[in-house]
Amino acid sequence: MILNLYSIVYLFSTVLIGVLSVILAVSSLRAYVSLKRQRALSDHLQARGYLLLHIAQVILVAEAFTLPLFYMTLQSFVSYIQGAMCIFGVTQAQGRLSGIVQILKISIFFSIGWWLLLDRLDSRTESSPLYRRKTFFLFFISTLMVLDSLLQVYYIAGFDVEVDVACCTTVFDLADRKTSVISTSLLGENYQTGLYLIYYLSNLIFMVLLWLSCRSASRRKNLSLLLSIASVFAIVNAFITVVAYFEIIAPDIMNIPEHHCIYCMWQYSPLSVLFTFLFMLGTFMPLWALLLYVSGRHLETHRHLIPLITRLTLAGIGFVGTAIVLQTALM
Repeated sequence: MILNLYSIVYLFSTVLIGVLSVILAVSSLRAYVSLKRQRALSDHLQARGYLLLHIAQVILVAEAFTLPLFYMTLQSFVSYIQGAMCIFGVTQAQGRLSGIVQILKISIFFSIGWWLLLDRLDSRTESSPLYRRKTFFLFFISTLMVLDSLLQVYYIAGFDVEVDVACCTTVFDLADRKTSVISTSLLGENYQTGLYLIYYLSNLIFMVLLWLSCRSASRRKNLSLLLSIASVFAIVNAFITVVAYFEIIAPDIMNIPEHHCIYCMWQYSPLSVLFTFLFMLGTFMPLWALLLYVSGRHLETHRHLIPLITRLTLAGIGFVGTAIVLQTALM
């Protein structure tokens, strides 16, 4: 086990959030069952529900902030793990578990963002028609957070300073690395110029789809179709962007042409962390908007739902556009 300032703070916050998540899971389940029996919000349930949702907001926001702290903790382990040059080397000390932990962490971050938006939508109504849905979803999210906390403690406590790992160059700089094979098979040996073109064109199309979704929301026509298309393309664009990050953007930003590691890019250029995070948020926006459209529709929420979806799509354009400008400026 590696103990430093980051790991101590991260473990403390993880254990605390885990304990609070247990309480939150039990409370949200009881609230859901109580409302199911009574079929309406009594004054007593409304008061308890108001308190529960405010507590939930604090816990969920705190959990969302553990995502950057998680990567800061891994970065602090670089000097302790033999052979590690960046976060990637640190993750190799735990094998496949590192991938599971990261996927779960990002998935919870995504789920929290969606729930907070749903809660914000419901809070603008007079009778909270989405209260039962919110408590149902809150139960599952808080349960995931409990599992995540247990896994995180096991993961962080399992690091061994005696282990020796391969550095990122043995994976990302090989000629047969996955991102290079994909690029070469699609674009040929001299794929760099073509990949740049596809990367910028894909992001431009994505922003156009977000703009069309925004226009569709204001006109209230074909919104679900355009949000669905934008969400599917968000995943496609994310794949293209990740390949571009590894193959052409990370080497250019680090000014190391043969090194293709985005973890090292974050280490060499802290601003690259910002544009990566902004791109992730921009990718999430149409997915959040679509989920909100599906889960938040009600007669009382209708007049608030469309403006919120409009703001989400515009925010997606802003986040992705800013990420591209920052990334281009750093190259």
